[in-house]
Amino acid sequence: MMLHLCRFIAPVLLLVPLVSMAQGNTVLPGNHPFPGGLVSIKLDGSGDSRPKAFFGNKPLLVIKENNAWYAVVGIGLKTEPGEHRISAITTGDQKLDYAFTVTPKKYPAQYLKVKQKRYVEPDKNDIKRILKEKQEITETLSAFSELQPSTLKMKRPANGRLSSRFGLRRFFNGQERSPHTGLDIAAGNKAVIRAPLDGKVIRVANYFFSGNIVFIDHGQGLISTYAHLHRALVREGQNIKTGERVGEVGATGRVTGPHLHWSVYLNQEKIDPALLL
Repeated sequence: MMLHLCRFIAPVLLLVPLVSMAQGNTVLPGNHPFPGGLVSIKLDGSGDSRPKAFFGNKPLLVIKENNAWYAVVGIGLKTEPGEHRISAITTGDQKLDYAFTVTPKKYPAQYLKVKQKRYVEPDKNDIKRILKEKQEITETLSAFSELQPSTLKMKRPANGRLSSRFGLRRFFNGQERSPHTGLDIAAGNKAVIRAPLDGKVIRVANYFFSGNIVFIDHGQGLISTYAHLHRALVREGQNIKTGERVGEVGATGRVTGPHLHWSVYLNQEKIDPALLL
């Protein structure tokens, strides 16, 4: 996979040869340029000052690997295949433009039976609650802290089989709903959940669909969530290290049984957590 680099130095536009995306690094994950995936794009310059990069109007995570800076782009499930661009401000305030190509990916379907009908067809009070919670979740996921993750490779947060995969088209009681935007780990009730990466707890809540849920900010728009918990074992504002306890597996919210629903967000887009393991 290659990408185009266009350097803008007013008033002259210079075209620079193709530059490779990051591959086989120790800090960065591999490149998966499809909806629900991510790409790491090498930025111009190698100074100590971290460049700033943007995909649309959203800031991107920028991390150093082998004395080079990389912008890491989370690709949302609704992203159209084709060429997309990011912008960056690097050493000497140079404004650069980088292009990358998103390839199509088709996810399979999953059919589930939910006993409580209101989790498939919420009533008016449920909808009012859902809308309020959606706004709160959006605000939480818009956090872009200056925390600097040391790596983007995560450890599995719970022991168990990877059951429902990310991106599945989901049908509850025969009705199509939003795609599965996390990774389910089939762990027993009250099994321990551990932080897959250093971070800071930014929200502990109970939501209609997610049940008991914890949000961890790992820095620069990389946020992970842990849903359907029996109980949380952390508090908001708490710094947490890799391997420390986050909570216990449960069956709260819309579930068919106890499990961990683990989600990862990058530049406010849901990406497949398995790509970071």
